Amino acid sequence: LDALMSRATEMVDLARQFRTKSGGGINDQLRDVMISMGIDNPVTKETTGNQYFTELARQITEFIVENLQRAPGGMMTLPDVYCLYNRARGTSLISPEDLYRASVLLEGLSLPVSLRRFESGVLVLQLADHNDQVFGRKI
Repeated sequence: LDALMSRATEMVDLARQFRTKSGGGINDQLRDVMISMGIDNPVTKETTGNQYFTELARQITEFIVENLQRAPGGMMTLPDVYCLYNRARGTSLISPEDLYRASVLLEGLSLPVSLRRFESGVLVLQLADHNDQVFGRKI
């Protein structure tokens, strides 16, 4: 597993070098392939310091918005977000607590995603324009 993680890190570094050497002029198809490989510059506590949870909230939002637009009701459970996000991060995984703490900040940062708790206790990330008030006005 350690050897695999080491290779994954090398592949991310190689993708970064390629992007840098190409002068940012990568065509759309190649860019899409690189994005599908995962998050190439994950937010870490080491790189962001005191702003870790704020920057993590921004990166989670950037990553998850497209998935939420395809999801029923514009929402996804926090465990599902956790799995998808960590899969995209590759070797630099976050804890469930980090995801929760970043998710709590979403609404205060005026991002297009917010954390919602149902009466059952289920936590979801939901597109801001898919909340109950918006649907109530549509009806």
